[in-house]
Parts: sequence; structure tokens; C-alpha cells
Amino acid sequence: MENIKIGFVPAHREPFGEEWASKMRKRCLDVFAKISGLEIVVPDESMTDRGFVRNDADAAKVISLFQKEGVEGVIIGAMTFGDEVSALAVANAFRALPIFLFGTKEGPISSDGLRASDSFCGTLSISSGLHRRDIPFVFGGIVFPEEKGLTESLQNFMGTCAIVKGFIGASIGLVGPRPERFETCMFSEEAMISKFQQRVVPTGLLDIMLRAKN
Repeated sequence: MENIKIGFVPAHREPFGEEWASKMRKRCLDVFAKISGLEIVVPDESMTDRGFVRNDADAAKVISLFQKEGVEGVIIGAMTFGDEVSALAVANAFRALPIFLFGTKEGPISSDGLRASDSFCGTLSISSGLHRRDIPFVFGGIVFPEEKGLTESLQNFMGTCAIVKGFIGASIGLVGPRPERFETCMFSEEAMISKFQQRVVPTGLLDIMLRAKN
């Protein structure tokens, strides 16, 4: 399988732990780097503050980055609670692509009772926003990045991205007319053009046979 280029959105919300979020982001990128065929596009620390996506300005920068790089799927990861509005703005801009959502497990509770993360709640907020916008997505769970289940889920997701990559914008050959007595074989070229940017290329059976002979 060819390399699959996927955009990564490390979602963070203030006032949750900046250091914890940075550790989670790095651990995620370390794991992603070990997955064969996965090419990650992510904002670096010169593009957004500490490489997170936490506000509308960050979302706009990341959308431009993903468009420029031509990503074939989007991963949203809640590093802490995760700012839902900015994460959803990115997802909405790429709603035609496969979307993968996961949350990182939460860090320890400090002596004053505060949490560094609260990513479980943030992941719920992002997932409900995706549902509200009718954006399909794959849920990878609430995990530490190194857990085997995340890698397996991402490998399956990469396969989905590869399928979509080959399907959207494809040229599809139509050899001869559909059988007259099989109404079930009908299809709409207009729907294929508008929804999947596909082109139907019709050719006759006789033409195919002549080409095969030659």
C-alpha cells in the first residue's frame, strides 16, 4: 500500500495542563512514526502555540496546512479536554474525508484536586459535535498512545483512507449497456459526479473485442 498522508489535530483547551498536553502530543507522534505507511501532517510549534489546536486562528492555519499538503484523512486527538469548536472546524472543512477521533487517558489528580487533562469529557464534546454536523467518524477510544489498540485502529483507518483515495474522483469504465431486464443495474452518473467527482467512461463491447484482438 502507498503511504497514506493523514492530518493530525492535537486538540487542547486552556486552562488544562500545557506540559501534560505536550507530553501526550509527543507520545502520539512517536507512535505514529512507527506505523508503516503512515505519513503525518501536524502543525509545528512555529505555526501554533506548542503545536496545539486550541482556537479559531489555529483551526484556520491547520485547514490551510492540510489543504496544501493534500491530506487523505484526519485524526483528531484530545490531548487534554480538547477545544471542540476548533477541532470541529477542521473536521467540517474535510468532512468528505475519513475522520478518526480518540482521546488520551487523563493524567494524575494534583493535591488540590485539579486534573491536568479531563480528555474524556472533551472527547465526548467533540464526538457530539461531529454527530450534530452529520460527519461520520471512527472512534479509537480513550487510550494512552502506546496502547496496541490505537495502532491497530489506525492501521484499519489507513485502509479506509486508501479505499476512499481510490474511489473519489475515479474514472469508471462502462462496457456496453446494462441488461434490459435488470432494473437493479441502473445507476446515476449525475450522483456520481456531484458526490464522488467520478467520471463514467462508456465503451461498446465490440470496441473492447477489437482492441483485445489488436
